[in-house]
Amino acid sequence: SAGGGDKGSEARRGRSTAPLPPGAASPLSLMDWKRSRAVFKLTVYGENPFNSFLDSPWGSVVIPLRDLVEDERRGGLQREKREWHRLAWAGREDGVDRYNHEEDDAALLVRMQLELRESRKDPTEQEIEASRAIQAMLDRNPDKAQSAMSTLWNLRENVAFVQNHMGRMLDTVESFKNVFNWTHPKRTACVFAILLVTWVAFVLVPGRYLILFAGMYEFLRKWIPEPEDQPMSRRLNNLLRSLPNDDHLRGIYQREHEEFMRRKNQREKEKQRAAKLHLVMDCQWEGLVKIKPTSASTPAGSGASQAAAWPSRYLVVQGHRLVWWVKEEHLEESKPPEGQMLLQGHSGTTHASPLDLKLMADLAPQLVAVFGRGVRGEPIKHTFLCNSEEQKDALVGVVAEVVGKKDA
Repeated sequence: SAGGGDKGSEARRGRSTAPLPPGAASPLSLMDWKRSRAVFKLTVYGENPFNSFLDSPWGSVVIPLRDLVEDERRGGLQREKREWHRLAWAGREDGVDRYNHEEDDAALLVRMQLELRESRKDPTEQEIEASRAIQAMLDRNPDKAQSAMSTLWNLRENVAFVQNHMGRMLDTVESFKNVFNWTHPKRTACVFAILLVTWVAFVLVPGRYLILFAGMYEFLRKWIPEPEDQPMSRRLNNLLRSLPNDDHLRGIYQREHEEFMRRKNQREKEKQRAAKLHLVMDCQWEGLVKIKPTSASTPAGSGASQAAAWPSRYLVVQGHRLVWWVKEEHLEESKPPEGQMLLQGHSGTTHASPLDLKLMADLAPQLVAVFGRGVRGEPIKHTFLCNSEEQKDALVGVVAEVVGKKDA
């Protein structure tokens, strides 16, 4: 297998200055490129799928800088180097050998090209300072304190190391917490059963015997055979690793959580809307329904197609009136209603027409017809399709209550 070579392209057209020998006095002469100890190191990191900051180095490729120099006297752009470099794997990390990478034989395809300064010109002060900075970064003497640039150079690896350890510690703590909150019911039941047995043992067995057994174990453990792999600690580690942490739970139940929050927000909005509506106008009932169109033409099809042809309206029972708007927003914007019915005189609810019951047989329990009078006193009747039988029963009950108060 082979890896990509895009990382090497970052240094493809970069300008480089040969490092100066430390402690050299001015005037200075530049060191030959063939004597340079500088290298390019390309490191391959394995990323965590849940967090891009939690990564660890897998391996690296080291390319000496002098290998990129072909003609130092000519200067300028050197010949482009395009080669495969075998990846040197980092090996064991944290005492765990994850994979046998030596058998993978992975490599990086690297394309690099070095641009040299003109050797016939004397180095400027800026180039000399740049060479000194590079030399300070390349200085690996442990007796000398690291410079600020060297600290910044290694900051990314240090931050990644700290983040990795903090992430593992937090995952372990969250998994230990999830042992006792029934995240995994089977494992939680086993843990509570062990704790119950331990509690019963402490209750029934005198404490002096337990202390005696513990002391004898400490003295005799040298002669007690123990497996080298320590199965108990391995089983405890496997128990913690098999339980999901909070990040895993959020990822697993993300859709359910979003649906729950959507329904919760919808219920809160409905409560606020109902409170606002009752505050503005004293209404006994409100909801979205479909009203039968007044046109005489009736489309053919099933009950669902018939219901799709009926327009949706926002219906409100206010006092002795039945009022409806095209949309709920029209009521909030104080627009006039599309229609209304006075529950005066001969008024009330009844069954829908036999034709409507036949065409919409599967939705017949949700149909209700309300009759009353128009604004001019003429008798009118409208058929409504509710969203559910509960909504229809609530509407019928409110209309009957209003008509009953009127009769009383």
